[in-house]
Amino acid sequence: MRKTLFAVAALTLLLTACKAEINIAIDVSEEGAVEASAEFGVDEEFQELIGAVDDPIDLIGESGLGLGPEDGEAYTRIEGEFTYFGATKTYDSFEAFEADFAGDEPDNPFSNLSFEMDENGAVLDGVLASPDDAVDTSEFPIDPAQLTADIFSVNLIFGMPGTVTEHNADRVLSDGRLLWEIPLLGEDKSIHATSDFGSSLWWLWIILGVVLVIGIIAGAIAIAGSRKQSERAIDEADAAADPDPDPDVLA
Repeated sequence: MRKTLFAVAALTLLLTACKAEINIAIDVSEEGAVEASAEFGVDEEFQELIGAVDDPIDLIGESGLGLGPEDGEAYTRIEGEFTYFGATKTYDSFEAFEADFAGDEPDNPFSNLSFEMDENGAVLDGVLASPDDAVDTSEFPIDPAQLTADIFSVNLIFGMPGTVTEHNADRVLSDGRLLWEIPLLGEDKSIHATSDFGSSLWWLWIILGVVLVIGIIAGAIAIAGSRKQSERAIDEADAAADPDPDPDVLA
């Protein structure tokens, strides 16, 4: 994957009007199942370029996830100015996912990866390996330092099970998933996230219950007070309309 990333980045930079990005997404459910996907996104100009090539590079197959149209479910989607070409694959467990792509393969985007989950929540820890650690960038016709996220980016998107309570992601997507930008140059990047399955929120339900009970009691007291005031007003009105007779008249 690392050589492919720099090849695409170099091409994107040489064609300065083009933009491209690669996303690696890993989503883990509370049951432990994993859906992994890799997608290559390009703007219209880049799409016209690769569409004109008889044998374009299989960027999805080179993703390092072992996800290609031949062994995963291929898809195409459009978001903004980008068209994404991707493939997705489902695993019964995170261990099965790791066995399929992680290992010690040189194209593995992680130099370290750990994911642990129990009945309370999950913890993710890992290190994203910078591609320039394994690629001689002097061979490329451009200065890699010119690469910016506005031109070409590679992202790890991770969907934690449960509610995320702590993370060091670069940003949180609108659907709650965490996004880390994989560095093309420089040092490796540590990733960390924890999530909770709701056990720590028991106190919130207790507070809501107490507030509800207090509200009901306060409402009952207010209603009772209102009724008493109404009855008193009626009695006073009756007394004013029918005053006591004059004792002299009765005599």
